[in-house]
Amino acid sequence: MSSVGGGKESSAYNNRSIRGKVYSAINKEIKRYFGIPRRAEIPAKDYNEAMELIENWELDKQLKEEIVIENNQLINIFKQGSRKNGRYESTN
Repeated sequence: MSSVGGGKESSAYNNRSIRGKVYSAINKEIKRYFGIPRRAEIPAKDYNEAMELIENWELDKQLKEEIVIENNQLINIFKQGSRKNGRYESTN
């Protein structure tokens, strides 16, 4: 998740909802690919294949957009300056 979400310090990674959606999507793909009901049931012989699947897995368009929006919101807050009394005041 850290690489697809922009790193562990990104807003998207620290957003529990988004992080949960990413992990859920990865787990669904693993279960679909191997035809198993739970990730824990991946046969040991398929471990390397599962790791390769995870490394090459890509976000769907909607989730990718959600991550970009979340990360950009944080960037925009910093660009606007500090927040005082419910308003952002420019630090320029």
